[in-house]
Amino acid sequence: MPQKRKLNYSLALEAPLIIRNSILLLGRCLALTDDDPKVRITRLIFNDFLKMHFRHYADIVVHDEKKLARTGDVVLLRKLRQPLSLEKRHEIIKVVYPLGDITDPLTGKKCVLAKYRSDVQLIDDFYGRAPDAPEGFDYDKAPDRGWQQGKKDWSHKEGYKRWHEFEPSHPLHKDPAAS
Repeated sequence: MPQKRKLNYSLALEAPLIIRNSILLLGRCLALTDDDPKVRITRLIFNDFLKMHFRHYADIVVHDEKKLARTGDVVLLRKLRQPLSLEKRHEIIKVVYPLGDITDPLTGKKCVLAKYRSDVQLIDDFYGRAPDAPEGFDYDKAPDRGWQQGKKDWSHKEGYKRWHEFEPSHPLHKDPAAS
């Protein structure tokens, strides 16, 4: 009888156990690194000793040829027949749930917190708004997510903080390691 491989709590060693031989995976896009998203795959794994399930995750780099994913999106992945590199073994098929636009999976309606957008609109139409109430947010007129990407919104890039800038007379002013 083959021995059952025990889970090690080092996350880097767990990735093959979490992904296993799955052809389709569901994960959340963490960050875009060199145009290739890093996706977190989460699984509940049963511990025989404690008789409980524990959440484990694996962070993998995936191939996104069509540039579909953005940070925070829930994406569907498919295993590639031939790995593109040592890290890239999966590709993004589609974005299941974009971040910020919550859709009920059963009805397909858009949600605002725990209510449907259409229900919120019906309540507003039925009861009306107070005369001194501010104008509410209109989801139909709102621009798509990411419309300021590259202009004012830099959330899709890695953050960098410059800790100090030297005066031109300082000896480390032109040192690339110091800046």
